[in-house]
Parts: sequence; C-alpha cells; structure tokens
Amino acid sequence: RVVVGKASGSAPSWEKVAGAAHDVAVGSDGTVYAIGVKKTSGGYQMFKRAKTDSKWTRIIGGALRIAVAGTEAWVVNDKGGIYVQSGTRWRRVSGPAAQDIGASAKGVWIIGADDKIYQRVGNDWKLVAGKAQRIDVDQDGRPWVVNNKGHIFVHDNNLKWQRLPGAAKDVAVDARGAAYVVGTSGGVFVFNGTKRDWDRISDDKDSVAIGVGGGQVWRISKTNETYQFR
Repeated sequence: RVVVGKASGSAPSWEKVAGAAHDVAVGSDGTVYAIGVKKTSGGYQMFKRAKTDSKWTRIIGGALRIAVAGTEAWVVNDKGGIYVQSGTRWRRVSGPAAQDIGASAKGVWIIGADDKIYQRVGNDWKLVAGKAQRIDVDQDGRPWVVNNKGHIFVHDNNLKWQRLPGAAKDVAVDARGAAYVVGTSGGVFVFNGTKRDWDRISDDKDSVAIGVGGGQVWRISKTNETYQFR
C-alpha cells in the first residue's frame, strides 16, 4: 500500500511493496535482493531494486536463500549449491551443501544441509562448532544464528556462542550492527544492547523472513507479501 498524507514525525510502520517473495536481503548501498515465488531452475526467480527505485529488476538464475556481502550477492539454490554474483552472472563456489547463507562486508558464513556451521576462510570453508538453521553476519564479521529450537546465538570475540534471550524464526543484522529477528509469533524485534533484550518494533504477527541493510528493514509475510518499514 502507499501511505498518503502520513504526518511528519508519525511512528514508522510497514508499507506493502509490490511483488511476492520467499526471502529478502539488503546490501550496504541499500540495494534490495529478493527470492521470488515463481519456480525456475535452482529454486525461484530472483530480483533486485536499487534504494531509489520503485520497481524490481529480474536477475538471471534461481535460488532459495540470499545474502549480501557489502554489495556482493551470495545465494544458495535448491540443491544446496553456493553461488556468488559475478557481474550479471553467478559463479559456483565449492563447498558443503547449504541451507542458508549470511554475509557482510567482513565475511560469509553458511549453514550446511545438516545444520553444521561454516565460515568462509580464503577459498575454503572452516567448520565451526555448533548447529543452526538461520544465519546472518554483522559489521564485525560475527555470525548471528537461530537453531532448530528457535534459540538465538551470537558468536563473540572469544570464539564462543553466546545465547541471547527470546526465540526466533529468522535473523538479520545491518552494517551498523543493529540486529533484528522474526519472533516465533511472527513479530519483528530489534536487539537492545543496553537491556540485552529484544524490543518489538511493530504489532505484525505474520512475518517469516527479514532482511536489513543500507538503513532499510524489509520483511516477508507467511503469504509471501513484501513489506518495508518506513
């Protein structure tokens, strides 16, 4: 929907954006990438839109999950294959079969099909202790994960997993270090470092995926509707 006559200084809310999606990620420059709903080889069609654009542009290829390392998109397809954007095409990256991928300008991590966690080191993948099903990476290269019980963890500077309060379905972290989750009830929350807890940012109850970056917050509903927080 388009908000008309919204008062200056009014509380931000979710604006519905044209286009249906399964997953969304945002680059540090504000470019938004989405995994659509129309099936194609590799999973579903992919799209992107610049921060200043109002329309989606189709990207070649298909995938299930997407992340952005700075301004470089990475995807996982329906066979667990890992690909990185190279110009207008995709380059295959060898590695274990993956179910999710997280990235920032400081690093790329994946969740294997067996829930194992891997860090990209040089041209290889380093196995890291722990298991999870959803992952993203913050501005310091630290992964934030959600496991199969919905438990939320961040990998600290002592190379240990630190459990955070709450439970979630998905997690996303922007270049400024702000971490967001989709709670198990479908609401969206942002981490409050002072309280060491999560603050709810809206009353929605239908979210399943979230993507943040470039000063933007996007979510996907359980019916594949796409929203931006404004």
